[in-house]
Amino acid sequence: MVDMQPGSADTLVCFVLRPNRSASRRTLGLFYASLCSVSAGVAGGFASVGLWPVLPFAGLELLALGVALAWVARQAERAERVCVTGERVTIERRPPDGAAVSLPRLWAQVEFWRDARAWRPSRLVLASHGRRVEIGAFLTDAEREQLARALRGWVGSAAARH
Repeated sequence: MVDMQPGSADTLVCFVLRPNRSASRRTLGLFYASLCSVSAGVAGGFASVGLWPVLPFAGLELLALGVALAWVARQAERAERVCVTGERVTIERRPPDGAAVSLPRLWAQVEFWRDARAWRPSRLVLASHGRRVEIGAFLTDAEREQLARALRGWVGSAAARH
């Protein structure tokens, strides 16, 4: 998802990029708790009739699911913020990589390309002076293409008009 925010006193425009989220952290937690209760009930039922080896396997299964859901929740919190000022283009990333990269606005180039193989996603890169930064890797191809068009109006040679 791409949100375009108007600039402030020194910022011309900011683009906030977030992955599409199908469920919030709270929803994932409720889903996991309900699945744990059902699985524990079934495993407890089998254990009560003497099939106790079911318990450790049910526990391992729930642990693996919990780890997977925690990873999904963490990935859904990723975000990138691309801000354009009069002089610079700054890319800030939230977890897992909190690094910020700054490129000169008038020298920056927006590179967008699709791979010849249809199954590979497109790529969107901001480049300047030999430095290349890929942005929006978690966006859909259509969202990356739309963002590329918008960024081209704000950076590089087209930026001289703003």
